[in-house]
Amino acid sequence: MNNKIRLKRISNRHKNAIYFLFGIALGFGLIFFFVKDKFSTLEANESKNISIKQQPVPQYPIKDSVYLDLNASDTLDLQEVRGVGKVRARNIYKYGQKLGGYISVEQLKEVYSIDSAIFEQIKPHFYAGKTEIKKININSDDPKYLARHPYIDFALAKAFIRFRKRYEKDFTKIEDIKLVHLMDEETFNKLRPYIKLSD
Repeated sequence: MNNKIRLKRISNRHKNAIYFLFGIALGFGLIFFFVKDKFSTLEANESKNISIKQQPVPQYPIKDSVYLDLNASDTLDLQEVRGVGKVRARNIYKYGQKLGGYISVEQLKEVYSIDSAIFEQIKPHFYAGKTEIKKININSDDPKYLARHPYIDFALAKAFIRFRKRYEKDFTKIEDIKLVHLMDEETFNKLRPYIKLSD
C-alpha cells in the first residue's frame, strides 16, 4: 500500500515537472513568435523607407537646342539649359533683377557660381533681349538705394551724394559722374546704361 502511494506521488511529481517544462517551452515559443513578428515589421518598414529614399528626384527637362532671352526667362525656363541647375537658375534670375535687366550675355560672368568654364558652356544658349532697363536716378535716389545696384558699393553711393553737395548742383550729364574720385573707367562703362538724371 505504501509503495503504491509512493509511486503515485512520484508520478504526480513527474507530471508537474512535465507541465512546468511545457509551460516554459510554451512561454519561450510565444516570446520568439512575438519578437520575430516585430523584427519582420521593422524590416518591412526599413525596406519601404529605403525604396522611398532611392526614388529619383524629378528633374526639369534639359534641351540642348534651347535659346533663351535672359530678360524674359524665369527660373524654370533657365533650368532647361544644360549646366544651369536650380541654384544657378535662381542666381541668374536674381542678379538680373538687381541689375535692372541684362544688356549683355557677358554679364553672366558676374553671377555667383558661374566660373569661366560654366560660362563658356551656357553662353550659346542665351541672349539679352530688348527690354526696358530699370534705371537708378543718380540725382535723387538715396545712398542705400543706389548701393543695391551690383555696380555701386556704399562708398561710391556716398561719393555721388557728397559730390552733388560740394558743387551744390545735380549731375547734368551722365559723363559727369566720371569726375567722382571713386569712379573708374571700367565701372563707368558698366554702370552707364543703368543711370538716369531725372524721372
